Amino acid sequence: MLIVAVYFIIALFFVTVSLYFFAYQCEKARIINPEELFLIAGLSIIAGFLGARTGYVIIEYGSYIQHPIEILKIWNGGFSSMGAAIAGGLVGLYLLKRDKIKIPGFLDLLSPYLALSIFFTRIGGFMRGSSFGKITTLPWGVVYPKTSLVFKVQMSKGILAPDATHALPVHPTTLYEAASGILAFAVIMILRKKNYKDGTIMATLLLVYFTGRFLIDFLRGDMAPLVLGILTPSQLISIVAVAGSLYFLLLEK
Repeated sequence: MLIVAVYFIIALFFVTVSLYFFAYQCEKARIINPEELFLIAGLSIIAGFLGARTGYVIIEYGSYIQHPIEILKIWNGGFSSMGAAIAGGLVGLYLLKRDKIKIPGFLDLLSPYLALSIFFTRIGGFMRGSSFGKITTLPWGVVYPKTSLVFKVQMSKGILAPDATHALPVHPTTLYEAASGILAFAVIMILRKKNYKDGTIMATLLLVYFTGRFLIDFLRGDMAPLVLGILTPSQLISIVAVAGSLYFLLLEK
């Protein structure tokens, strides 16, 4: 619990500092003033939180259909990063368009912070044991304790012996995603040094991250392929995001 508390303190510090520097960059580039930015950021964060919970409930509807009151018990966990990104992103884009902000330039400035937020978010997921991977015999497989979600799921599937004290090793898929966030950050920081059309940095971030996310989901052990029995909902979203990014980067004039 102490480690988790320290993580949240660090994450809160990161968000605060990032927002300050981002506001400074936006004001310097004359894209949006800090007061307007903070308002949009606040509303987008609220929407992201609601979207995260809604997305998780939709994916795990079978667990909630018999006990819908459980949906309100957010302290028990259960959030979708995709749901947060979609809801928060849509609200943010709507507000930016409403206020006639130059969206491509705004998103390019935001891209490095989003890449780092992917890293921090997935590290948090690793510590909580959420979004875990399939069982593996690879040397870097992660073993979670009896109190973890991984253990409960494996026990419910009859994979573990009744007297088991820990879960079987699983792929650290959250760490794979964290690595994809760092890779995306490195790539876009290199691109920022060159002169590209507005929107290129964000499109590159989406291309790198969602390509990784599509591949990583094949190793996930906490969600079944619901789309045609082959793909997860996140993989379907990833396909759309990658296709859109490639269209912008290669075809859009």
